[in-house]
Amino acid sequence: MMQFIKNELVSCFKQKRTVVYYIGIFVALFAIFSGLSYYFYDYGDKTFAAEAVVLSVTGGVLYLLLVSFLPFKFVPMIPAVLYTVAFGYALQATLPPLSDVWNGVHFIGGFAYMGLFYTIRFFVCAVASIVSCFFSYYKPKKQKA
Repeated sequence: MMQFIKNELVSCFKQKRTVVYYIGIFVALFAIFSGLSYYFYDYGDKTFAAEAVVLSVTGGVLYLLLVSFLPFKFVPMIPAVLYTVAFGYALQATLPPLSDVWNGVHFIGGFAYMGLFYTIRFFVCAVASIVSCFFSYYKPKKQKA
């Protein structure tokens, strides 16, 4: 049984991967870093959304684990959905303080530019992950003639 598991793990890493796979890894690491830095720099502010942190870090970790070990075509969609929902939560938390800046009134408070900065980061993760869902992560095997 252990030999079977070892062979499966080795075969996962021996597959030829495309550039899109590595872009996905970069996006996953960027999402994890963005979520954790959002937590450390913006925690306690009115522009903070804890759900965005949990979803972005979870999406990044799931991407690193699932896409590396499960060669199914639907697997990249799972982190894409999590990044998109994280973007939605960050946007929802950022818009009220941002409307204060737009209107010149300090009613709600909060550091709107920090929230906008992290909302844009979550948006970049969501878009890059959604676009990568339409491409293949593995190079096709060459047919022997």
